[in-house]
Amino acid sequence: MSKVKIKGNASGTGVLTIEAPNTNTDRTITLPDGTGELIQADASGDVGIGTDAPTSKLSLSGAGTQRIDISNTTLSDTGEMVSLQWDTNADFTIQGRDSTAGFKANWYRIEASSTDGLADNHIWYTGTSAERMRIDSDGAVTMPNQPAFNVKNASQNNIAVDTEVTIHYNSETFDNNSDYSTGAYTFTAPVTGKYQLNVSTYFNSIDTSAGFYQLRLKTSNRDYLAIVDPNFTSDLSYWSQNISVLADMDAGDTAYVVIYQSVGSVQTDIQNVGYFSGYLVC
Repeated sequence: MSKVKIKGNASGTGVLTIEAPNTNTDRTITLPDGTGELIQADASGDVGIGTDAPTSKLSLSGAGTQRIDISNTTLSDTGEMVSLQWDTNADFTIQGRDSTAGFKANWYRIEASSTDGLADNHIWYTGTSAERMRIDSDGAVTMPNQPAFNVKNASQNNIAVDTEVTIHYNSETFDNNSDYSTGAYTFTAPVTGKYQLNVSTYFNSIDTSAGFYQLRLKTSNRDYLAIVDPNFTSDLSYWSQNISVLADMDAGDTAYVVIYQSVGSVQTDIQNVGYFSGYLVC
């Protein structure tokens, strides 16, 4: 049968007291089958739980390579781990690391102070100093890379009849995540989700002899339409058509806008005051 030995420190006079819990139920403490200090403290008073030296304020280490470290310094231990750290500016970082590659590329940091030259109250991601999300003191949340775009169209004169004519939305007002192509006049969804898409067009010289004018917002999943039958007493000088829809799009799906005139004369112009906009809702 194993022996139990309690050894006092010859250089100290303090008393170590082990007190039984206030219960009638037996309690068991099982030690690991190995040699080493379970709880360690360094000269600065930092405490480590496990077999590692206390390089952090709190280090929880298991038999495997996973561990959680909470630190106010950059850690140097090897092995798979999750590191929760804060620096002298109170900036907080959540980061994974492995023994072969060091800190992993993907990490999150909550910026608390601008003393390092970066903006307050924002979250970084993927190991760069690019701002990904900001929550200001009023609770307003902004996400600079959230997919959102707004583009204006160029003028197109005498549009063809009985064929789809792509409207040239080619002048960006903004394009947060670079998802819109001004050359192809096309938005490409970067992620699967629901997108609010809006189209506005402005035409000159509407032909009353046309069978109809159909504005089509074409997405990979389906088309969305606005139509008019121009049975007016005379040709119109001005006409607008609009589409606004919450569209489901998969990652890689596209969206663009066409106009279709059925029969009539080739005389209608698209003026350069329309817009095509959209953003990821959820």
